[in-house]
Amino acid sequence: GIEIDTLMRCKWCPALWPRGGSAGFQQEVLAFVTHRLPSLEDHSYILYRKDGKNFSDKAGERKAHILKDKATGNQDGMFIAGTRDDFEKAKRVFKCEGITDAIALASILGSDGIAIANICGADSCEWIDRELFQRFDDPRCMATATTHI
Repeated sequence: GIEIDTLMRCKWCPALWPRGGSAGFQQEVLAFVTHRLPSLEDHSYILYRKDGKNFSDKAGERKAHILKDKATGNQDGMFIAGTRDDFEKAKRVFKCEGITDAIALASILGSDGIAIANICGADSCEWIDRELFQRFDDPRCMATATTHI
């Protein structure tokens, strides 16, 4: 499961979606920040409804929103289940199917491991800059689901 201490190490905030919509149509969400590689600057948000239900517009359980002026098109972003400092210090990286999987896995990893997920899903890994991951003991991202790089 997800431990509160691990959740609090991640970069997220409570929010309302859609932003600027009328109060009757807004939903309370958790907005998880994703980062652009290799700079690790804030890139986008992954939104999950606070009540755990799916969004009503066929988006399913989560929505991705690119930050204005940060990216264009279908650029992917990386969620870090921890802090940027945790990512920099880690020796092993585990790519997970989604944010909730990454947070759950991070709860059991030692300080030498970091769990990540990306906004476009487990099967979209062409965005990974392998040179960024060369510093890890095993320079391959190891998946917790079905994708192996």
